Amino acid sequence: MSEVEDATSTSKTRRLMLHLLSTQAMGVKEIAKKLSMEPIAIRHHIRVLKSSGAIEEWEHKRGKVGRPVIKYRAVQVPANQTIASEAHWFYSFFQRPLSTVLRRRLFTVGKEATILDAAEIMRDNGIGSIIVTNDVNNEVVGIVTEKDMVNKVVARNLLPLDVKVERIMTSPVITIQETAEIAEALESMAKYRIRRLLVLRDKEPLGLITQENIIDAFVLEGGIRAFKERSMSPRTKLSQVEQSSFMPETSKE
Repeated sequence: MSEVEDATSTSKTRRLMLHLLSTQAMGVKEIAKKLSMEPIAIRHHIRVLKSSGAIEEWEHKRGKVGRPVIKYRAVQVPANQTIASEAHWFYSFFQRPLSTVLRRRLFTVGKEATILDAAEIMRDNGIGSIIVTNDVNNEVVGIVTEKDMVNKVVARNLLPLDVKVERIMTSPVITIQETAEIAEALESMAKYRIRRLLVLRDKEPLGLITQENIIDAFVLEGGIRAFKERSMSPRTKLSQVEQSSFMPETSKE
């Protein structure tokens, strides 16, 4: 999956897993078979769901002989949330510091590099933008996005091998401190009509925060909360999962 995960498909997959694990405890291979997915993809989603407190791990002993099987089950919470508590969660989410949703891996390219060089780095790492640095001291001097490449190179019939990054980069880069609230980041994006900000710790670049990062975190946590508040019987939940239009039949993730 790309550096910025698709929020919609990721959320659907994890909600399906939550439904399954609310009916019975299951191992990785069981979940993978049920959802027609690869076990490695299931393990990734399990790590996220465990860290958020939505599921728990336990050892299923098969008898006196053999190692126990690791299984997972959904954490059940009574549906007693009030409108006031939901409003509190909504507003508190946007008051969190950016460090809680920031992906700290930062990809850079020198300003003397070509657009082809930058495009190859973006392709190989599944990212939609790249930070441009000064070749002398690695100071951040700009940013190049996929949109820049399309509008300023491809649409003008220029050769990526002949165009340097410095020629099409956006400069200066709009920055924000990691201690700033999520709401502040969204306000800044709206003000400058951009989709990403460079996050700093004092003057040190930490990573890019994007609209997709924030949406993914919001959708995932909101979905987990909604799931915990439902009071369905296990039979009803299992029926919904098996009949869901989101259930893949033969595709692999």
